[in-house]
Amino acid sequence: MKGVEKAFDLAPGEEVSSQLAEPPTPIIKSATITFDDGKVLRYSQDDHRTKRSLCNEDFFYKLYDGDNIYWYFILTDKDYALAKMPSEE
Repeated sequence: MKGVEKAFDLAPGEEVSSQLAEPPTPIIKSATITFDDGKVLRYSQDDHRTKRSLCNEDFFYKLYDGDNIYWYFILTDKDYALAKMPSEE
């Protein structure tokens, strides 16, 4: 996904995945999640290895299926609690 920006619009309970060929672990340098109520949660490369973040692969769940590895990051109420309205940023 190097140099590629992806956006997903999810309804509650929906799931999305994105396949990476190389490297074997996801590398996300920045990510922004906008919730339905307009709150925004931003992650950056500065989060790497310091806290729960889409930019920290330590917080992904791995599912092995044959030769494939699926990486999941599950948003929780704690993630939502960190989100801010754009006027608060």
